[in-house]
Amino acid sequence: MIQDIFKVPLYISKCDVDNTMLLNYVNRYVTNNPKGRKASNAGGYQSLRLDCEDGPIKILLDKIIKEVYNFGVELKIKSPLTLESIWFNINKQNEPIGVYVKESKESNKLVEEFMLLANRKVSEYVGKKIKKNLFIYRVHDLPDESKIKALKEVSKSLGYNLDISSRKKMSESLNKILKQVKGKKEQSLIESLAIRSMSKAEYTTKNIGHYGLAFENYTHFTSPIRRYPDVLVHRLIQAEIGKEKIKTEELESLCKHSTHMEILATKAERDSIKLMQIKYMSDKEGEIFEAVREKYGAIGKFSSAQSKRLGLA
Repeated sequence: MIQDIFKVPLYISKCDVDNTMLLNYVNRYVTNNPKGRKASNAGGYQSLRLDCEDGPIKILLDKIIKEVYNFGVELKIKSPLTLESIWFNINKQNEPIGVYVKESKESNKLVEEFMLLANRKVSEYVGKKIKKNLFIYRVHDLPDESKIKALKEVSKSLGYNLDISSRKKMSESLNKILKQVKGKKEQSLIESLAIRSMSKAEYTTKNIGHYGLAFENYTHFTSPIRRYPDVLVHRLIQAEIGKEKIKTEELESLCKHSTHMEILATKAERDSIKLMQIKYMSDKEGEIFEAVREKYGAIGKFSSAQSKRLGLA
C-alpha cells in the first residue's frame, strides 16, 4: 500500500473543508478510549460530532478513522526516540505555577506519520526529476563518533549493549536500547545522551539522506505557513509541474540561512523554557525532589527532577 502511494504523480490541487475534527476525537477511536465524550466548543466540529454519535454516519466515520490508523501503523518510524515537550501552567501575572510534560497522543503521532510520508514522497518524486543540487533536502548526517562511544560506555555500565560495528547494527541496537529503557529510571539519561550524540539536521541542496529517519530522500513540504524552506519547496514543485523556469542560483545560501534561523529559534525556545523552570523553582530552595542526574558542567552538576524541573546541584 505504501509503495503504491509513491507511484502517484504530484498535482496542483485545492482542498475544500466543510468540517474539522479535533485530534482528541480521533484519539478516542484509535485507542478505544470511551472517555471524554463531552460536547466540544469548536464550532463546526461540535455539530459534526453530535451528528455522528449514532447511526450510519458514525459507522462510516469509525471505518474511515480505523483504516487510516491501520495504514499509519504501517508507516511507523523505526526509531522509538521521542522528544519531550515541556509546558507550564501560569497565573494571571504570567508566572509559572506548575510544570508538566505534554503527552503526544496516538492521533498526533498518526498525523506526524502522514506528514513524514508526504515529505518523503515529494523529495523522492521531485528529486529524481530535477537537476542535481537544484532541490532542497532535509538531511541528517551520521552521529558524532566520540559521543556514540561515550553512549556505548554508559549503556554498558547500565547493562545494555550498543553495537557500533556498522551503521545498520548501531541503529538497530540503539532502537532496541531505547525501547528497553522505557519507564525505567535510566530512561532520561540514555535518551538525553542519545539525542546529544546525533548530528544536527539541516537544509541543503546536497542530498546525503536522513540518518534519524532512515530515509534516502527527505524534505520539508507540509508546513509552508510556518517554515520558509517549505515555501521554497512548494515553489520548486510548482515550477517543475508547470515546466516553468525558476531562479535556483541562491538555493544553497537560502538553505544555510534557513538552518541558521532554525538554530536561533531552537535556542530561544530552550532558553525560554529554562527561564520558566528557574522562575518556578525560585521559591523552592531547601525542598527535596526525586531527580536523575543528567550531565556535569564546569560549575556543577545538572539534574532533572520529576515533571522536568531543572536544577543545579
